Amino acid sequence: MLVDFAFENYGPFREKTVFSMLRDSDIDASDNLLKCGALQDMVLNSCAIIGPNSSGKSNVVKALSAL
Repeated sequence: MLVDFAFENYGPFREKTVFSMLRDSDIDASDNLLKCGALQDMVLNSCAIIGPNSSGKSNVVKALSAL
């Protein structure tokens, strides 16, 4: 399971960017959480990348694909 993905200097992302599936304590998403035994924490079951046009959403997917 991929929990964190960090990349930099890829497309428009010059600074280090982290895509994390770890639960954020500010969000109540109990119906979208899985227990990750290796981390002893909860991770998201699914997520979405949203943003305006030309903001780099496709480049995040391309960076994942390059992995």
